[in-house]
Amino acid sequence: MVTGKANTWPFPHGKEWGACLRKQLADYFGSKGIPASIRYPYIIEKHSATDWHKNIIVDRVWKHIEYQKKERQAQRKSFALHKYIHHGLSSQAFLFNLLGPLVVDKQWYIFNKIINQAGIQLLTNITDAEFEFEDRDIFKEQQAQPTSIDLCLYTREAPKVFIEFKSTERNFAGCSVFNSGDCDGRNPAKDFNSCHLHHIGRRY
Repeated sequence: MVTGKANTWPFPHGKEWGACLRKQLADYFGSKGIPASIRYPYIIEKHSATDWHKNIIVDRVWKHIEYQKKERQAQRKSFALHKYIHHGLSSQAFLFNLLGPLVVDKQWYIFNKIINQAGIQLLTNITDAEFEFEDRDIFKEQQAQPTSIDLCLYTREAPKVFIEFKSTERNFAGCSVFNSGDCDGRNPAKDFNSCHLHHIGRRY
C-alpha cells in the first residue's frame, strides 16, 4: 500500500482549483462592475441577448460572434450559443476568450503551430475558422438542434480540423435519449440497429 503520496502531488486538486477559479471570476466581475448573482458571484446576473457580452473580454470577439449569428440566420441556419454562456466557467466563453482574438485577427500561423505541436500533419495551412460548425446532412439531423462542433478550422484543401473545447466539465455529454429510457446503455458499434437514434434516421 502506497502511503504519504497524496500530500506530495504537485498539481492543484480539482475542488481546490475550482474554488480558486470561481473566486478569481467573482473578483474579476466585481472589478469590472459587472452585475453578478448574489449567491453565485462568478455568474453574470442576467442571461439576456446582450449581457453575455460581458463575459467576453475583447469586444471585437463578441461582435464577431454576433456577426456570425446574423450570417447563419440569413442562411436559415442556427448558431448554438450555449444556455450558460453567461456563466464564468462556461467552456464556450473560455473558447471565445482564449482563441477568439486569434480568429478575429486571422492569426492562422498560431493555429498552424498548435496543430503541428499536436502531431497533426496537414497538407496545407489553416486559412479560416468557424465557431459552432453545423451540418445537418452529416448525421441526418433534420429536426431540432443539430450537433455542433465548437471550432472548425479550414485549410486550402478539403481536410478540416474539428475542435471540442472543455473548461471545468468532468466529462463529455451523454446520449440525448438515454435519460428518457429510449437507450439501454449498450454500445451500438457492432449493431447500429440497437440504437434508437439510428432507428429514427440519425446517423451517429
